[in-house]
Amino acid sequence: MTDYNDFKIFKDNIVFSPWIQLPKNDWSILEPLGNKKFYKRNFIIYNCNEFSDYVYIVDSGRVELYIVDSEGNKKVIGICDKGSLFGELQLFDGKPNYCTARICRDAWVFEIQKNVFMDAILSNNDLMLSNLYNLTTKMRILYTQVEYLSFKPAEAKVALMFISMCKDFGVKLNNNEYKLNITFTHSDIANMTGLSRVTVSNTIMNLTNQGIIRKEGSEYFICDIGYLKKLVG
Repeated sequence: MTDYNDFKIFKDNIVFSPWIQLPKNDWSILEPLGNKKFYKRNFIIYNCNEFSDYVYIVDSGRVELYIVDSEGNKKVIGICDKGSLFGELQLFDGKPNYCTARICRDAWVFEIQKNVFMDAILSNNDLMLSNLYNLTTKMRILYTQVEYLSFKPAEAKVALMFISMCKDFGVKLNNNEYKLNITFTHSDIANMTGLSRVTVSNTIMNLTNQGIIRKEGSEYFICDIGYLKKLVG
């Protein structure tokens, strides 16, 4: 089990991960009002600056929200897991969705018409609170990203990603190591940190050589969470 005391990097705060996991959000009232669809990996649900007729809720799998600049450089804003909602910004300001939404792991997703969703949350306080919690989580993720993109060196950015994954997907072992129950590539880390893939690979290699992390096959283990915290702080 994850020990959340390991993740109090700053004085009173727990680090916020780019993975949006909200499995306790109860959207069951909305499910009969929409359609549940299966999407294969790499399917684009909507592109940046497009309007959509729907709001979406992840039932299983994973959806990546990202932006791309004029030169094709990609920046991941967040990754939606079970219980998270996306495509909702257009409801409140009448502007198109800001990010592209891509299936990054085969997913079942509920699609709910925008007007149906608005009527439902306006008539149900619990649904409104779940929506606000979803938005608040995304805001805190963005605040963390702004801070690290603006002020932190490469090692701190990569360390933050490992701590974030450890918080959300780590299992603490008897030897105080953490096993990460998530698969990712160096390109994934690069897209979330704004670093080049080469910089990420070199940073991970340095951490491995120092015994801070290790890799067995496709699985990563964090051997010294304290050292990563020092890099981040």
